[in-house]
Order: sequence, then structure tokens, then C-alpha cells
Amino acid sequence: MKTLRIITLLVIALNITACRKDDYIETKEIITDVYVAGYEVRNGNAVATLWKNGIATHLSTTDKMTSANSVYVSGSDVYVVGYESINGATKARLWKNGVASDLSNGSNNQSIATSVAVNGNKVYVAGYESPAFGGPTRAIIWENGLAVSLTNGVYSARANSVFISGNDFYAGGFESNGNISVAKIWKNGNSTSLSAGIKNAGINAVYVSGSDVYATGTENIGTQTVARIWKNGVATTLPSTAGNYYGRAIFVAGSDVYAAGYDIKNGVVKPAFWKNNTAVTISSDNNQGEVTSMFVIGTDVYLCGYESNNTTIAKVWKNGQAQNLTDGSDTAVASGIFVTQTQK
Repeated sequence: MKTLRIITLLVIALNITACRKDDYIETKEIITDVYVAGYEVRNGNAVATLWKNGIATHLSTTDKMTSANSVYVSGSDVYVVGYESINGATKARLWKNGVASDLSNGSNNQSIATSVAVNGNKVYVAGYESPAFGGPTRAIIWENGLAVSLTNGVYSARANSVFISGNDFYAGGFESNGNISVAKIWKNGNSTSLSAGIKNAGINAVYVSGSDVYATGTENIGTQTVARIWKNGVATTLPSTAGNYYGRAIFVAGSDVYAAGYDIKNGVVKPAFWKNNTAVTISSDNNQGEVTSMFVIGTDVYLCGYESNNTTIAKVWKNGQAQNLTDGSDTAVASGIFVTQTQK
């Protein structure tokens, strides 16, 4: 009887222990941070601005014109690129954790930084510059602050986007052939033309997934300008009922390919968004506007851009639902977005 009682007590104790173990399984909270680069107008000047979770930080003072075009987060470091204009001189800028550096390295050339990507200790910035005395713009990649020309400066060219995959960097943009803008991708500085040079075309964003290289931009077809996606050099025209429409951003997540931009129908500019070559409606205040950048993380799709009526408001769309970054008291535009998630 005593043995039976001991066995019974042991069974009860084991059951209690098992229940307590199940009851106290630790769940870790996921912290999502949304970084948006752009500008707000203050005292008549555009001021480069970084919003983190909707809270604005100005990266410059209001006595000069500045704008932020792209943001990238690597570990605890936040990189923002754009430009600063003083007394008619426009210079490409990189802000790391709010501290500005001059990518022009004292050159008299005019320059603008359009996109940034980071891999370890290497910081790549895409953009373009032109001689101080005038002349065609050259597509530029800055690697850790050192400028590398992607084009020879004979005809105008721009690098609008940069992406890093492994040890390779990819830039997207265009180069004129003298009369027509040709859509181009540069891999480690070597160019590939994505359009025939018969009608104007250009790349606004590039994304690499595995061995596949994606790009979005625009190309003229007849009298119409259409948004396109190129996958490994093969073009697909995105669907739209608009007269003209434009691809500004691209993101690939698993088997899903997302693109965004804007369309123009009956003279009205509206935000546009596509998933797997199908147009998707996003919420709108029935104002004019466009999507400038996007980021996909988990099941959430983030877009940024602006909408305007009497004033222009910087916006973020999460899964199609709009969130205002500004109150409309001054003009503001969101140009680049990056999202991180960490476990608390």
C-alpha cells in the first residue's frame, strides 16, 4: 500500500511538472521598426528627413535645400543618401547615423545620390554627377566614398538604384545613345542594355533574388509610357488602364514579385501597385500621388510615397492601408523605406 501511494504521488508530480513546463513556454516579442527617408519643407527650403516609426528627425538645417532619397539599415547603423544644395551647387550626401559626409570629396561637380546598399563594411551609393561647367551627367557608384564612373560622360546617364548580392553590386538606370535613353543594368561596372535604344526607357529600381536579376522602370511604346519588369533581361509590361504609368520600386519575396509606382489617367496621377503582374488597389484619399519605394518583410508589404491635394503629405502604406507621416501643414515627400524586425 505504501509503495502504491509513493508511485501515485510520483505520477501526480510528473504531471504537474509537465503542465508547468507547457504553461510557461517563453514567447518572444517581435519589434518592427519602419525607417523612411524623404524631405519636409521648412522656411521655404526642403529639409532632408528621416522618419523612424513616424517620428521625424531632420538631417540638415533649414538654411539650405536638402533631400533624402534612400535609406538602408545594417545592424545598429542607419544610412541615408540624397543631396544638399547651397548657392546653386548641388552635392551628393551620405548620412550615417545622422552625421553627414560629402560624397563629392570637394569636387566642383554637381552630384546627387539616389540609392544606398550596405554589405559588411562596404557601403555602395548610386547616383550621378555632371561637370561644374556643364555637360552630360555620368552614372556613378560610390564605394566607401570613392566615386567610380559607370559611363564615360559622352552622353547623359544616371544610376537610380543599387543592390548588393554576395560580392557583386548591381546598379540600374539609363544611358543615352545620343538621342534615346537606353535602360541599363551594371553588374560590377559592366553594363547590359535592357532596351533596344529605339524608344526611351530607363530603370528606376533593381533587385536580385538568387541568380535572378529583376528591374522595374518605364519604356515608351508608341505614344504611351508603360511600367515594365525585366527578369534576367526579359521584359514584361505591367497591366494598367491608365494612359501612362511608371514603375518606381520592386521587391521579391519568395515566389512573389512586387512592383509599385504611379499611373496617369485623365491627367490625374495616382499611386499604383502590382503583385505578380496583377494590379492591386491600395487605399487612397482620392488625391493625386505616387509610390516611390517599397519593402516586404514576413507577410507585410510596406510602401511609401506621397499624396497631394491642397498640400503634399508624406505617406506609408502597410498592406494597403495609408498612414500619414506629416499633417499637411507643409509639403513633404517620402522617397525611400526600410523595415527591420528584431526579437525583444
